[in-house]
Amino acid sequence: MINKKYYSYVDIMKLFFCFCVVGIHTHLFSEYPSLYWWINRSVFRLAVPFFMVVSIFLLEKKIDNGKERKLAILDFSKRIGMMIIVFEPIAIFMNIILWYYQGIDITHILFHCIQSVFFYPLGALWYLQAILLAVWLDFFLEYKLKLSDKFIWVIAIGLYAIGLLGNSYFFIVEDTPLETLFILYLRVFSSFRNVFHYGLIMVLIGKYAWNAYKKRCYNQRSLFYRCIIVYLLYLVELFALRDKSFVDDGSMFIVLPIFIVFFVLALLHYISDIDKYKSYRNLSTGIYLVHKDITILLTLVCMLFLDFDIGSLNKFIIVSILSFVICSLSYRLDWKIAKYLK
Repeated sequence: MINKKYYSYVDIMKLFFCFCVVGIHTHLFSEYPSLYWWINRSVFRLAVPFFMVVSIFLLEKKIDNGKERKLAILDFSKRIGMMIIVFEPIAIFMNIILWYYQGIDITHILFHCIQSVFFYPLGALWYLQAILLAVWLDFFLEYKLKLSDKFIWVIAIGLYAIGLLGNSYFFIVEDTPLETLFILYLRVFSSFRNVFHYGLIMVLIGKYAWNAYKKRCYNQRSLFYRCIIVYLLYLVELFALRDKSFVDDGSMFIVLPIFIVFFVLALLHYISDIDKYKSYRNLSTGIYLVHKDITILLTLVCMLFLDFDIGSLNKFIIVSILSFVICSLSYRLDWKIAKYLK
């Protein structure tokens, strides 16, 4: 039966991608600007959309296996919500200390804290807020407003297109009357990577992935070739955008969501009949949640006690090891926080 299968390669990639996120926040290879630009976008930036699509895929699996949709979403929301409740205050506290030593005035610190609570959580928690709110937005559109799936897709693609203009495709609106509106939006809401412009389309992609997997729409060989072709198209898109102006983090692209759905579907073909990769799943979640605060702590140590830069590779190694050790100890010793790191 489907509910007794474990997606071992998905768990392996989740662990790999959590270290990619560590690479993003430790600015791995930033000493080499060209390499940094390419590896950041061609590899590291695959992580968050992968996490989001897999999360929704597994949610849809539970619903399809008999759990009532609203109840399943409530359980999903409690789990994600508790992660935000536990780790966002820690992230805000760590960032306040960092901002203080960076000389940022109290007004801006307060504004950033408000942004974090309402619009764009610190500590790399933004995607949790986006996916949490997006599942309810999709539920509202489909089951309360009774909109068709096709119309919801149109809404999601339109919102994502606007998000592209406020990210990697900013050069299109640059030096036009729309530029002011996009800059104002970013100043208030911090990013277009939120429930509307990012989360909703990822929810729909995750739902599509489950339906395509359930109906066996693609065979393994077909998915292999699709992944290669679409990833090459993604590289072409990156090449075309290489010297273009962007805002925010420049991580939203046209082809990336298409690649992610085929990539996830390809990995789902590798199934284990025992859950031997559970530790990978736990570590990928735990490391993701704690690494940003450890990165800030390391930044403060370097700023206050060292008079030299330890380099991005050393930062990456230190943060990765400390995150791994903290998570492993919390699981092994059954610390209270361990239940939020899984």
